[in-house]
Amino acid sequence: GTPEELYRRPADAFVADFIGHMNFLPLEREGPPQIAGFASPLGEALAPDAAFPTGTPADLRAGVRPEHILLGVPGDPGEPCRIVETAFGGASQTVLSEVGGHRLTAELSGGTPLRRPGEEARLRFLAGTVRLFGPQSSPSESSPSNLSPLQTKEIPHVR
Repeated sequence: GTPEELYRRPADAFVADFIGHMNFLPLEREGPPQIAGFASPLGEALAPDAAFPTGTPADLRAGVRPEHILLGVPGDPGEPCRIVETAFGGASQTVLSEVGGHRLTAELSGGTPLRRPGEEARLRFLAGTVRLFGPQSSPSESSPSNLSPLQTKEIPHVR
């Protein structure tokens, strides 16, 4: 497929991680697709063509790109989270958050208010953007998506 097709609809976790940054999160196996540790199922955040892959619960993961994560204020819809680290990059802001026992990287536009470590927020995913991946292929444990995203960028940190 085209680079855009590979980026938007990767066939597996290896392709998703190879062609761009991706947050990988374990799924609950019972009930509708839901990230382990989250209070709500993925629902409308799930990509329309996503199929629940086969495998054991430990092997099943959701994948979401950093630019598909929205951070609101307490009281907004979404999962409660805490801002761990931020990096200002001019046109964008990279935010590492902790939610449901997981760390996720969000890439926010420069027009959004700056986030500060320790802030409480609400995290949700853009509709139709979360992909599901089975055990067929996995990103490397040392791939950029599994490192602190702020360690892979040469931009000023805010602590």
